[in-house]
Amino acid sequence: MNDKRWPVLVHLNATSLIDEGTDTVFDIVQQKVDPTGVLMAAHGFNPEIIDRGRTWPGHGPKGSHGGLGGYYAEAHDHFYRHTGLGSPHVTESPFAEFDAMAVGAKAAAERGLELHVYILESAGTGGFQRNVTNWPTVLEVDVDGRRGKLPCVNHPSYRAWKLALLEDLYTSYEFKGLLWGVERWGPLHQIIAGEQPACFCEHCRGVATAAGLDWLRVRRGYAALRDSVAAARADAGKPGALLRVLLEYPEVLGWEARWTEAYLSLHRELYGAAKWLQPERSFGLGLWHYYFINPLLQAEWNMADFSAASDYIRPILYHLPEGPRIKRYLGLLSTAFGGMREETIWAFFAEMLGLDLPKPAAFASAGLPADYVAQGVNIVRRNGGTRVIAGIGVDVFENGLAGAMTPEDTEAAIEAAWKAQADGITIARNYAEMQHANLDAAGRAIKAIRASR
Repeated sequence: MNDKRWPVLVHLNATSLIDEGTDTVFDIVQQKVDPTGVLMAAHGFNPEIIDRGRTWPGHGPKGSHGGLGGYYAEAHDHFYRHTGLGSPHVTESPFAEFDAMAVGAKAAAERGLELHVYILESAGTGGFQRNVTNWPTVLEVDVDGRRGKLPCVNHPSYRAWKLALLEDLYTSYEFKGLLWGVERWGPLHQIIAGEQPACFCEHCRGVATAAGLDWLRVRRGYAALRDSVAAARADAGKPGALLRVLLEYPEVLGWEARWTEAYLSLHRELYGAAKWLQPERSFGLGLWHYYFINPLLQAEWNMADFSAASDYIRPILYHLPEGPRIKRYLGLLSTAFGGMREETIWAFFAEMLGLDLPKPAAFASAGLPADYVAQGVNIVRRNGGTRVIAGIGVDVFENGLAGAMTPEDTEAAIEAAWKAQADGITIARNYAEMQHANLDAAGRAIKAIRASR
């Protein structure tokens, strides 16, 4: 990020550029926010990233376009031939005929803005990459031997395909940097979340066996843990049942650790490839919001390691939607642990995580106070993060959130990031869901901060 001003990037997607016109969107963003650049969702299939907003923000068409997503730029087939998977290019009209990277680069250059690219690694939030040939062959295998919804991080074809996508992007377009979203967790977390644990495919078996794990006991342990959580949720379990399974099958934690290491090694490979291709371009890592409410995930993800394979860390610190998210997660934990009180769990977790927040009843529908942004920045730094670009959520839809975001909420979040000495911010997560009044508020806060420097 070469602009000497406090770095500010606004998230955009191809949908908005088509719906409202590239020049219109870029002009609105520049005039209202005065950012240093934009962050283009070049590849993804999660609706909250590639689609219109769940609620109408007062601009653009209403309702989902129903597209499955993919790569919103020209894909060059020769990069993907060796991977066993097909082209990532989006197939639905009008996106198939639209090159968001080309038009975005042109519009950014004409306005003196930096163009950055956002790629969210496959997360389970409603999107399915059904447009890629042979994609079912790389899907995870759950503990019962069934194919899952997400690609296996240990499948060589999937890893090669991601590297091919990076090489295609880096050699075909001019841009200033890439933000890679890290938003997946391992099989132990999946069980707590009420999902089927994965992955247990042949490639994962090879990783586990090489680490000295008994693969049969790994699978038995995860099946037993899943059944124990299911019993607890059916009021037939006891709070200590999970711990007994973990003691009987230490292989459960062993595989959780090996899976996590394999997953995180993917972004390290991509970082090295990106720096080999274009060393001057920044490479950031987007940090999932669960990092700030899940002690196990915080223990698994070492921020010093993240900083060693990135130029900055971008934590998701959407303070209002995080309230209902925490409430929902505490409900999952409460039932998984045989009915432990949510308040008891939260008091313990908050202490471990280093968070100073009110009790769940105060934020379950109202959202968290804006100071959560500052606390998040400080947690990343305390845990080894070096350069931190705070992700500020503007008009992010979340089930259970009682009210709409106000301009005062927007300004308070940005001011909290500044007071915590964040190295910059992104206005997230999608222009297509942002109200213009809150973009105006973001601009006021940013201009006041720059004037005070």
